[in-house]
Amino acid sequence: MNGSTAPQSDVQKAIEAELEICKKPLRDFSNNRDDTQGFARSGKPCIRHFVDRARMPVPLSASLALKLLLHCHDLGRTEKLVWEYPFTYQGVECSISHEKFGVRLYVEQTEAGKRIEPDKLVSKISAAARMMEKNLLSMLGKQALLTGDITIPNLYYKLRGMYEYFRSAAQDAYAGDGELARKAEVDDVGTLIAGPLNGRLATRKEGLYATIAMVTSYFSLLEHVLVLSIPSTDFDPSVEEVSSFIGLTLFDKYDRTFEKGQNKDAQRLREKLKIVAETWRNPYSHGGFDKLHKAIGFHVEGLGVLPIGLSSITSTPEFHLFPEKDQGFDELCRIFDEIDDFLSNGPLWASIQWVTAGLDVPLDKESLEKFRCAAERGMEEMSSHIAHTSYLVEQAMNMEW
Repeated sequence: MNGSTAPQSDVQKAIEAELEICKKPLRDFSNNRDDTQGFARSGKPCIRHFVDRARMPVPLSASLALKLLLHCHDLGRTEKLVWEYPFTYQGVECSISHEKFGVRLYVEQTEAGKRIEPDKLVSKISAAARMMEKNLLSMLGKQALLTGDITIPNLYYKLRGMYEYFRSAAQDAYAGDGELARKAEVDDVGTLIAGPLNGRLATRKEGLYATIAMVTSYFSLLEHVLVLSIPSTDFDPSVEEVSSFIGLTLFDKYDRTFEKGQNKDAQRLREKLKIVAETWRNPYSHGGFDKLHKAIGFHVEGLGVLPIGLSSITSTPEFHLFPEKDQGFDELCRIFDEIDDFLSNGPLWASIQWVTAGLDVPLDKESLEKFRCAAERGMEEMSSHIAHTSYLVEQAMNMEW
């Protein structure tokens, strides 16, 4: 809980001090509040300069410098143009714009003798932008985290792709179609016993490797989905710090999301996840050791060293230090599929629809209200809200306003 405005006040004071420092390269600049037309689309006489991408690789930085340091105003979007800021440089009217094919600098045509060097002008804006990037942007980010005015990037399909890749690799490996099995078969051509034996060992080894990667990837995916699903919970970013939620462990995120113990299905799946974590993920995430010390060997006089994590002895007395397919790969897949189904059809259904549409997740007050209102009205309203937001995103990407 924030509890007090003191942290926000301290951050604001630091921001104001840093703004004054970053203004220094722009001492010959001033805003031009009287210009309501600009040059990019107005037809006013001017000289247009193409700004090399290497000189200004992040157009947004120039926009921030003009807006925050000079208090210039944005003339708004138009066809193939994201923004245009008018300003004066050494008394000459200018503007800079971000257009579909790059950044453009416009300088009014003046009488002879009043010549503006565009490279020098661009260098000054770039210098101010670099100064902002060094210290100011992190301060602004900290302030935004305190107020919840942030957007979380959606990495769902990247993380989902990793999980599905390793799951498929494990299935292929256990079926004898893995790379290690093929290599063992080639290396042991002509042998009657060693070839099949090495092939089976390679199959189990590769299956184990891929399964561990699959489990690790799924836990990462699930943790990301829980963060992206904040809008489907009662989490209030203006009261609770988003960074604190992100910093929670997976199971603490899970409990906060599903209000620990309130949803029976969520609780049941949590118990399964906990077993999976202790059995598969934790030993390999912590240098081969788990909390239950199953990877440690114990001494038995007359027998030697035996692993604590012995498998249950069934038809054959096989002792396994680490779990393999016959100890649960198929069950792992069933558990993960069951969790996926619960996420899609349970309390987070609206967020899952949003996330699988590929949209980033804004947490500002207005965006949260729109999302929660649509979710409350049902699936049809949420689908409409997602379609409209997707349209706006595509429109912005293509600069077609």
